[in-house]
Amino acid sequence: MKLRAFTLIEVLTVIFIIGILVSLGAYGWAASLTRSRDTQRISALLSTKNALEQYYLEHRTYPAYKSHVPAVYAARWQLESSLPCQSGGGYLTPTYLTSVPEDPSHKLGSLVEPCQTTHYGQYLYLPTPKSPPATGYYLIARMERNNNVNWKSEVLTKLTSAGYNLPTQTFAPCTAGQFGIDPVPCSHNYFISSSRNN
Repeated sequence: MKLRAFTLIEVLTVIFIIGILVSLGAYGWAASLTRSRDTQRISALLSTKNALEQYYLEHRTYPAYKSHVPAVYAARWQLESSLPCQSGGGYLTPTYLTSVPEDPSHKLGSLVEPCQTTHYGQYLYLPTPKSPPATGYYLIARMERNNNVNWKSEVLTKLTSAGYNLPTQTFAPCTAGQFGIDPVPCSHNYFISSSRNN
């Protein structure tokens, strides 16, 4: 009996098909991770919104902007007690939340140095107006998928009229049409607001 070997063409065809299948699998895996992170972001912001509404029901105001370290808008720093360089009250922890959620890809930093002003991708909490009493708020984040982007240019106008002068070097929001277009920087592209903002 004579054994027949595979030809070079057959081997290359099989390798090519396996390569295509691996590429499709890797793309699907990466897309599912991106989708999962965006879902986690939306869920975290909704749980923070729920805690803010509970705080409002008890205090008839939202937590005020902590301005003693200027330009730190990170939600964790604004809403979670016992971080360095904080003072005052009006925190959501531990009464309304165990801890304030953070973006899965962009953390505030170590507890030794959370007083930074780098906001790229971090969840932001901006009570409105900036001066107490706060009657509304914006929770702002950065989504990875274009179909989750809901930023509107009017939000920046409303924040400016509420008293915020947001630093453009650390806060560069973009709309769905601008997201992913080089060289448009995009630090944030998603927001949730209090119904009392309207």
